[in-house]
Amino acid sequence: MEINEEKERWVMTSRGGTGLKDLSDDALLYVSTKLDPESLILLGCADKQLCQFVKEEQIWFERCKKWEKEVNLVLWRAKVESSKALYRLLNSLSRLVGTWKHQSKSEPRGELLYITWGNLSVEAWKVVPSAGNIPPHLSDIGRPVTFVKFFEVVGLRDGSHMVELDSPMDESVDLVLPFPLPGNSFKLQVYHMSDKVLTRDEAGDGGPRGHSFGKKLWSVARQYFGFSFCPVEGRRYTQSRVYNRLTFDEPQPGQELAGLWHGFYGAHGCEVVTVSYTEEGLILGTKVLGDVNVPAGVVTFKAYISTESARRLYGKFYTGKGRIADETYMNPQWVDGVLVTLAGGAFLFHWRPLFSSITFHRLELEALFRSQRESEANRCTSKADS
Repeated sequence: MEINEEKERWVMTSRGGTGLKDLSDDALLYVSTKLDPESLILLGCADKQLCQFVKEEQIWFERCKKWEKEVNLVLWRAKVESSKALYRLLNSLSRLVGTWKHQSKSEPRGELLYITWGNLSVEAWKVVPSAGNIPPHLSDIGRPVTFVKFFEVVGLRDGSHMVELDSPMDESVDLVLPFPLPGNSFKLQVYHMSDKVLTRDEAGDGGPRGHSFGKKLWSVARQYFGFSFCPVEGRRYTQSRVYNRLTFDEPQPGQELAGLWHGFYGAHGCEVVTVSYTEEGLILGTKVLGDVNVPAGVVTFKAYISTESARRLYGKFYTGKGRIADETYMNPQWVDGVLVTLAGGAFLFHWRPLFSSITFHRLELEALFRSQRESEANRCTSKADS
């Protein structure tokens, strides 16, 4: 019934009107650009002629051009069976591209995933901050974070995709499966191989799972999300974790410190914070990657914009409060502190009672990732030449 109503709406009769079938191909192509994919498919159900038009390569390739700055469309198109399959692949993979955070009470450190476009795929990299007692600028690496490949979602010819696990940090990890969720989040189902039957508490949110459940999950995943898998025999348990897209404000006049920063927290190593401005006149530093004392997701410092003052040898001064706590975030409290802007765009926060200061620098994940890949490529080239 609904299809018939849409047919009446899209395809007018010849009584005194011009139907879509009477339009030129260029005009139909223009009309198609104004329709969402669901409406476009519905249009093809209205008439055989329109059905053939909706299947045209150009229709779907035009829609793929929204990603032409991210991927090589010509190269990707050569590896799939149609432009419609290409659109399906790009549309599904694009939901995963970006920076994602995972925070929970059981993991005070938190976790960052950097997902970027690959070769007919998207690649997920764990962002691992430098550890130890040496600040990044004094270490041999010279970078505040490194990227460790976790998994890759690879496109198939029909526009579906499968997950390949790459160099897992935990050798027990067997498979991972990302499920997009409503809004800016996705659920990562991590499958471990084990000879031990774990309790639900030991296995996490997923609890113990058997092979028969895995088969059902693969079927559902392929049908609704386009994933393709071959289940592996053996005892398996799962852990689920939800990643939320990491969003932060960009710097602008009056909010120069807004953005993503990293600082060296002594023995805890490098940690990541976002700096934001509130309507109440506060500058907030919230941990994205934390430690056992002050975990991820907690405000590590705050400064009062109304207390701004200038010093001759430094930049701007703001009085504020710094967060301190015992291990496992016991007895958290605020102590007096001061935020100071420095030359070169950095800033520091000083915890007065502790006589401790941390200097923060901007964290440019894309630039750092590109630098690491270039260094790896150069090393491979040097080895090949030798």
